[in-house]
Amino acid sequence: AQGWKQLGLRLAAYGRRAEGEPAVRLALAMDRRALGPAHPEVAHTLLELGRMLGRDGYSAEGERLIRDALPIYAAAYGTEHSAYAAALGYLGEALASRGALDSAEALERRAVAIRGAASGAGHTVTALTS
Repeated sequence: AQGWKQLGLRLAAYGRRAEGEPAVRLALAMDRRALGPAHPEVAHTLLELGRMLGRDGYSAEGERLIRDALPIYAAAYGTEHSAYAAALGYLGEALASRGALDSAEALERRAVAIRGAASGAGHTVTALTS
């Protein structure tokens, strides 16, 4: 599944989303079958596919996929983990792209707070996102 996902993401990065999307969807289906629907790798693939679609104008589906990843991360790591914070940030990007700026800002602020608590206020990740 990892190989298909990477291929699909690379194709999308080269402007060939129509070719890359089926590869990432295949990887998602493979991950779900092999790992179960609540595995963090499934959440990661949902995020990547959601971001890919959002960048190419399919914001509603992209947002839905990112939202689907959040409870998986919450169950696997808790809501104070950096992976959950990253997913919140990506959801914020999706909301901002459709003009929901207040909601996007709230999610971004929450993501920064989680990163700060997880990494410490002086950590580079926190300093770069604050």
